[in-house]
Parts: sequence; structure tokens; C-alpha cells
Amino acid sequence: MLRRTLLGGAGAGVLLAGCNGPGRLASLPVKLRGTASFGGLPPDTRVVLDGSDDAVLGRIATEGLRREFAYAEKTGGRELGTANYLAISGGGENGAYGAGLLTGWTALGTRPEFKGVTGVSTGALIAPFAFLGPAYDAQLERFYTTIDRGDVMRSRGLITALLRDSLYDSTPLLNLIRGALTPEMVAAIGREYSEKGRLLLVGTTNLDVPVGVLWNIGDIAASGRQDATELIAKILLASASIPGAFPPVMIDIESGGHHFQEMHVDGGTVAQVMLYPPSLRLSLRPRAREGALARDAREAAVPALHHPQRAVGTRLRNSRPQHAEHCRPGDLGPDQRAGRRRSLPAVRPRSP
Repeated sequence: MLRRTLLGGAGAGVLLAGCNGPGRLASLPVKLRGTASFGGLPPDTRVVLDGSDDAVLGRIATEGLRREFAYAEKTGGRELGTANYLAISGGGENGAYGAGLLTGWTALGTRPEFKGVTGVSTGALIAPFAFLGPAYDAQLERFYTTIDRGDVMRSRGLITALLRDSLYDSTPLLNLIRGALTPEMVAAIGREYSEKGRLLLVGTTNLDVPVGVLWNIGDIAASGRQDATELIAKILLASASIPGAFPPVMIDIESGGHHFQEMHVDGGTVAQVMLYPPSLRLSLRPRAREGALARDAREAAVPALHHPQRAVGTRLRNSRPQHAEHCRPGDLGPDQRAGRRRSLPAVRPRSP
């Protein structure tokens, strides 16, 4: 409710900022969306969550499974294990709870490697660390336990805030994200995506439409672009930018030689936690083919707040850590138990 109220206020604030704040390029016309690109990045860079890009998300998942198959074959694996998916919700400063759950999960010794990780809002800031695994627990802990308010935001003052697009300047948070996203970290994310087919997705809201967007962070990290780290930092900042509190993040886009900008804010304005859009049709039937692999999927959500969180595509019964850790049948409602072991489409390896 707070984000929806702020979203309405942000719209008015953005209109004021158009006359009194720094200028921005025109927003991307809807008719050009299919031909637009982000500085030469492939079309799989992002998925618009209005149903129009379901085929793109399906292609990302299928190609990821192909890479996973090839990696298993190259390393002598005979079968693919259970695919564990982790969705990390929003929750502001309570993101420290989600960070603590992950580090505690590591200490318990039952934390798996996740096939896919999604993050929204503060969950987006946790997601890269969760994706790369326990080796990054120390960095995750420092990120959430060694900072104070001044490391995240800077007040603009009431008068300035009324004439601009937000109450606070988020430059300190952007600098904090830049410091955490080391070249080694971005390279590791890219390798996990390009070699193993693992997926790291972050949700934002395109305020110009408005519509939710899932960004394929692994694809950006593996692109080889010199500004890949900066683009990822801006996406993470956008996902954590509560409208009205923090300014929207402008992301450059090009179509037909013309340059535009999209205005992105907190993904929590659309959904507090997301795994895949409800419009996506996933087959629940096992499909056995010659030379193909089928595998099971297991989903878990890590909430940043101490109450139930609703996911797009999955929901935990409650937020007790052991439920997220083990995903035992008894921890899920009857509807989730029915779909917990999910066979993904079989995939044939490509011919050399």
C-alpha cells in the first residue's frame, strides 16, 4: 500500500521534475519496443512482464538448460540434479533478515546451489551474493551490517524534494553498489550464466508504462561490454528505488538510430517477489525423449520481512527459515505440494 501511494506521488513529482529538474530523453514509444536495444545487448537481456515477452523468457530458460546439459556432459556428469530456484522479496532495511537467513543456511550445511535466483527491491541487492553462493557470504554480511543511513541516502531537504522527483538522493546507495560489484564478481556471474546456464534475474518497474521488467543479469555480465558493471549497478539501484523516496533511474535505450530513456523504479511496485510471470505456461507433464533430459524443479522464497510473502508463481506457507531451506512437502500447502516436483521441458543437446 505504501509503495502504491508513493507511486502516485512519484508521478506528480516526475511531472514537476520535468519542468524544474534535470532533463531526460523521451521515453520509448510502444511501437518501437520490439526493435529497441540496450547498446547492442542481445534481446534476451530483459523480459517485460505484460505477457508479450513470455517467448523470450522461455528462450532464456531453454538455452540455460542447454548450457547446463553441455556443462554436465563436459564435466562427466551423468544426470542433472534437482533444479533449486530462489526468489528473494523486498522489505527495505529488513533485507538484513534475508541476508542473515542465507548465511545461517550456509552454516546449517543444507544450502544448495540455485539454478535460478530472482530478486526485487532489497532482494535485488541480496540476489547476486545468493547466486554466487557461500563464498560471498562475508561480502553479503558486510553489505548489510557495516553501513548506516548516510551510506544509503542523502536528504535533499523538504523544499528541494517538493520541486524534484524524490525526498532523498540515492547516489550514496549507487556508490555502495558499485563498490560491491567488483570486476571479479561480475565475471563470476557471467561465467555461471554462459558455462552452466544458471540464471540471475532482477525485477524493476518501468514507470513510463508502467509495467514490471525482469533483467537477465547473467546475460549482461557475460556480454563483454565495458559498461556491463555500471548497467548492472543501475538496474540494482532501480530495483531498490522506492518511488517518491528515491529518484527513478534512467536507462538508455536505442531504436533505429534514435536514443530514448526508460524510467525505472522499485520492482516492488508491481510484485514484492517474483519467480516467473503468471502468464507463462509451464508443462507439468514429464516428457521423455531419446537423447533428452528431464529434471525436477524445486522453488523457495526468502522473505525480507517476518510475515508471509506472495510470489508470482510460488508462495511459501510462512516465512520460517527452515521452510525456505528444505522445501519439505509438509511445509507447503496442498496446491504447492502438487506442483513441487515439476518436470521441465526435455532438451536435446545441439549437434557439434
